Amino acid sequence: MLVSVLQKQGVELVFQISFLLLMVASFFVAKQLDGAYALIALISGAGSLCMAVKVGWLIKISGNSLYAGLLQIAKSFVFSLPVVILTLVAKNLHIYVVTITVAFLSLALALFVRYSSAVKKRPVH
Repeated sequence: MLVSVLQKQGVELVFQISFLLLMVASFFVAKQLDGAYALIALISGAGSLCMAVKVGWLIKISGNSLYAGLLQIAKSFVFSLPVVILTLVAKNLHIYVVTITVAFLSLALALFVRYSSAVKKRPVH
């Protein structure tokens, strides 16, 4: 048991070191490109890549199906897209009421889908 925990901590250490090295490399590349936007893009991309690999690893060691985990992440992403898009539009057009309405409608849709799938899984007595 102890060896298994230490192996997982070793892998976590590798993730953290690679994340740190990618952040430092992002700073150097952004300095060469001479742009703050390049720095933001590089840090975001490197952080997203590291966290995606880490989430995949965590799903794998938890014993769950990687496909099921990725499918759940994709569903969450799709449900959040309308809110993100309308927030960007509303920010440009200063229409905050529309954004709040769509956010609540998206939340209601997500809860409905989750509830309806939970009802289908309920055992029949």
